[in-house]
Amino acid sequence: MTSTSILNRPVYGVLEAAGLLGLRGDRARAWLDGYERRGAQYPPVIRVEPTGEDVRSGQQILLADDAQRFFKKVEFDPPGEGDVRLLRPAGVASPVVIDPLVRFGRPSVQGVATERLWELFDAGEQIEQIADGYDMPTEEIRAAIAYEEQLRSLAA
Repeated sequence: MTSTSILNRPVYGVLEAAGLLGLRGDRARAWLDGYERRGAQYPPVIRVEPTGEDVRSGQQILLADDAQRFFKKVEFDPPGEGDVRLLRPAGVASPVVIDPLVRFGRPSVQGVATERLWELFDAGEQIEQIADGYDMPTEEIRAAIAYEEQLRSLAA
């Protein structure tokens, strides 16, 4: 069986991935494929080589702070040196993960889609009821709901 890196698994489109990670679409595209600015070429940050998608020149992108925030959300296998194993889009303290091997790469908590937990809450179920139904701590349900509400506020 051949192993495929998470970076080579087409789970999301660039704009959808950017939205899930709280990045601008142009920034995510530049990190994936590199970019040109004022005649200087900048290599991809996320991939070893560009994927071939076009990136417009003239973008004013500063990667340092955003790249640092992004890499704090990434877990590597093996830690610190291997391929990306999963992402923690809400930060390392959050139970919300994006794992391409779980829920088809949709954000989840303990394998349950965050969107599903939010839908139950939005339909009027109490957090304690949802937690009991999924046998999860209420803090994890709250984290899933907060993550989904943040996504919805960014989309609005």
